[in-house]
Amino acid sequence: MVILCNLYLFSLRNRTSQVLYFLASLHFVQILVLFFYDIYYSAKTVANRNVRLRDGVIRDIERQNRKKENIRLLGEQILLTEQLEAEREKMVLAKGSQET
Repeated sequence: MVILCNLYLFSLRNRTSQVLYFLASLHFVQILVLFFYDIYYSAKTVANRNVRLRDGVIRDIERQNRKKENIRLLGEQILLTEQLEAEREKMVLAKGSQET
């Protein structure tokens, strides 16, 4: 763990030469551990990005489906409102003809 901390403490200037010097001073097993940790961390990062991307796509599809459903329901409500207004007009006309 101390080795990993020391690796990240290097400044950005002369980073390549410092990293090479650091790696040269390590034992072969330590280099392998760092190598596999780097591969693991990179794969984990890519996997997390892919999961977030997939979740975003799923949320977008769900949002589009909700929008389509809401538009369909709005169309049904408009038709029902028109039918209700037509029935009210018929009732008003029927009452008007009964009174005369």
